[in-house]
Amino acid sequence: EWVDHFREVEKKKNYMSGSAYRCYDPYNMQARYFLSEERNHDAGSYEDRFPDINKVIDVIRDRVTVVGLVEYYPASICMF
Repeated sequence: EWVDHFREVEKKKNYMSGSAYRCYDPYNMQARYFLSEERNHDAGSYEDRFPDINKVIDVIRDRVTVVGLVEYYPASICMF
């Protein structure tokens, strides 16, 4: 049901208020979070689902000091 919902949104290229599945849109969520001030779970519009990757990279370079991998969490937490 969840996958079908977003497949239909993508086919129609129609993303309006309420298109997020129960207020959640996983499409490019991490990239959207880097550029968003509100940290919403939905994209807001169809175009917002495709953030500018160059802007995302700039934000990561400017703001992120540590990137950890789930598989190496115990090792990466020792850095602090």
